[in-house]
Amino acid sequence: MKSSAYVSAMLISLTLTGCGAFSSTKPVNRPSQEVNCSGFADWQVCDAKAARLCESGYDTMSKEENLVTQKRLMHFACKP
Repeated sequence: MKSSAYVSAMLISLTLTGCGAFSSTKPVNRPSQEVNCSGFADWQVCDAKAARLCESGYDTMSKEENLVTQKRLMHFACKP
């Protein structure tokens, strides 16, 4: 019985951490783009990609991250 309770607790823990995180900053009324910076990189990779695409800078609209699969997506809009 102890081992099944342990396994259940571990599965619940992994499920909760695997759900990922989503953060929204502010709505922007401009066309948006998305960059993928998945893997063992960090958010600076997404920031660098967005900066290359937007000469005048950009506003981050949202970030989505799944720590289990190492998936990171950032939605942004270039400043006019």
